[in-house]
Amino acid sequence: YGMQRYLEIGLEAGRTLENVLAAYRVGVDPNPLFDAHTLPDGVEIHSIPSDDYFARLPRRTAFDFVFVDGLHTYQQTYCDVINAFRHCPKGVLLIDDVVPSDWISAIPDQAESLELRRQHGIDNIDWHGDVFKVILMLRDHHPELDWVTITDRGNPQTFVWRQGRARIRSVSDAVVDSYGRVTYADVFDAGVPSYFHPCEEAEALPRVIAGIAAVRARRRRLFPHP
Repeated sequence: YGMQRYLEIGLEAGRTLENVLAAYRVGVDPNPLFDAHTLPDGVEIHSIPSDDYFARLPRRTAFDFVFVDGLHTYQQTYCDVINAFRHCPKGVLLIDDVVPSDWISAIPDQAESLELRRQHGIDNIDWHGDVFKVILMLRDHHPELDWVTITDRGNPQTFVWRQGRARIRSVSDAVVDSYGRVTYADVFDAGVPSYFHPCEEAEALPRVIAGIAAVRARRRRLFPHP
């Protein structure tokens, strides 16, 4: 569908940002693991928390695609999703780390998760946090959005896009906090739930593109240009 303006939240070593094909790329991370002072044309790095970045971002600034891969907590990820959609009126979000590999990888504190792996004699260092709860929140509170989750390639990720022109409003802090009681077993005891809309990567991309095209077609019918 065309991607000219790209935003990435959470950079680490910057490999994803480096390989994205977009004319204008922005990365946000308080502590990027690379030299953020030597950058190619069309790339900006903001070494600040994502909340601060969005608070300073001009209202009219828009992106075609936003990759959400910051803190591995559902609270911050949900906040990033809501803020990103305010600047992504016609594009797509991709949320990383949405399906933990086991209950230990679903622990939101990385140090605690890794220590439990050591205690249990588990060699791998998988860590996803509790980002998966964001998908529950989309299901329960955001009918204006649609999504698909890629489950067949490496780290599962969820594409999210608008179904229309409705404004995307954040739920209250009390509602957000209520999802803290949800456990890994509550959600994944029988595998990836159907409301994650799981699919293979080859199927996901056409579904995303078709979904966006359908929304744009509805907009043209409802708001035709004179």
